[in-house]
Amino acid sequence: MTRSGSNLAASFTLAHPAKVQVTLERGSGAVVRTLLRASLQPGPTNVRWNGRDANGVRATAGQYRLRVTATNELGTVDLSQSVAVTRG
Repeated sequence: MTRSGSNLAASFTLAHPAKVQVTLERGSGAVVRTLLRASLQPGPTNVRWNGRDANGVRATAGQYRLRVTATNELGTVDLSQSVAVTRG
């Protein structure tokens, strides 16, 4: 995961085809924005977040969680990473 200004870039790699959802959530679990919802083939995938919620409003400072959920015939895998948003 990398940050540049108000943008966040993250990547993950699938070993098998899966239905994938990538969300950015508040600490409470409320979804701020869905960054990706798609059926993907194996391999690397990149996602970006511009620091804005689903309505285009800048996210407030605080702790967030980037969550990747992948589901296929083998089951569901849920990965997450904490993200801090700061405003100057």
